[in-house]
Amino acid sequence: MIEPWIRYEDLEEKRRGYYVEYSPVFTGQEFAILKLNLYDSKVADDIKNIAESELAYWALKYHTPIMLMVSNVTDENWTTKEKIGHDYLLGYAKSGRVVAYWDKYPESEEPEFDLSKDYLAKVYSGLKL
Repeated sequence: MIEPWIRYEDLEEKRRGYYVEYSPVFTGQEFAILKLNLYDSKVADDIKNIAESELAYWALKYHTPIMLMVSNVTDENWTTKEKIGHDYLLGYAKSGRVVAYWDKYPESEEPEFDLSKDYLAKVYSGLKL
C-alpha cells in the first residue's frame, strides 16, 4: 500500500556570488536538500564557511535534518572534494544549536526526528504544497 505523501515548494535565495536552493523534506525522506550554487569564483575560497553558515541558517529556520551539496557553476573546473576535502555537509538544529558534520555523522550525533506528515506540516506551515 502506498502511504499518503506531501511535498512542499522549493525555496531559492540569491546571495553575493552564489544562490541557494532549499528542497524541503519529502514524505519518506531522511533530510531536506540544500544546494549551494557557486557562480562567482571570487567566493570559492570561502566555500567551507559559506556552506556551514547556510546550513546553520536553514537548520534553525526549518527544524529538520539537512544535506548540503555544493554545485560549482563557475568557469573554473573543481569539485567540492578537491576544494575542501569533503563531498557534502550534514546537519540539524538541536536545543538552539546546530549540529553539523562533513560527509558523515558520528553514531552518537545521528539525527532523531519525527518526519511524519503532521510534523512536516508544522515545520513548513508557511510554504505552499
